[in-house]
Amino acid sequence: MAESKLILTIEDDPTIRKNIVAYLEDSGYEMLEALDGQQGLELFREKQPDLVLCDLRMPKMDGLDVLQEITHVNPDTPVIIISGAGMIDDAIQSLRRGAWDYITKPISDMQVLEVAVDRALDRLRLVNENAAYQRELERTNRELSEALRQLQSNQQAGQQLQARLLPVEHQP
Repeated sequence: MAESKLILTIEDDPTIRKNIVAYLEDSGYEMLEALDGQQGLELFREKQPDLVLCDLRMPKMDGLDVLQEITHVNPDTPVIIISGAGMIDDAIQSLRRGAWDYITKPISDMQVLEVAVDRALDRLRLVNENAAYQRELERTNRELSEALRQLQSNQQAGQQLQARLLPVEHQP
């Protein structure tokens, strides 16, 4: 990994949170930790992480509310929901509300989490590159349109000049 990415994990279970943080730090990521949704949103606004891992069922503020707030503040931030409930309705609701992925707990193989994180960050990179290409294309189109207007103006001026250079009997 060329550049270290900052990941915020919001998880009320300290054992799970510490395991996630330790594994992803060993994989080269910078990690932020939040004990609940409110603390997670504060850290999100303050640090602007590249990706958020969020538990679904937490005290004070559940993961769906956190997801909704994060997607409202910055819809381009990938959010992966991690839930122990394992209910299909939770996964559907999470994805409908803007989660990029959904992982069930317990995470028996942390490599599954790492693959999901890598995939989400790769998708984010592609989205950002596409947006940059789009902006560049729009800029180039504006420049070409202006150049075309200038050429048309020059052509019109040239036609007028040629018409004035013609002998009077041949002028339009």
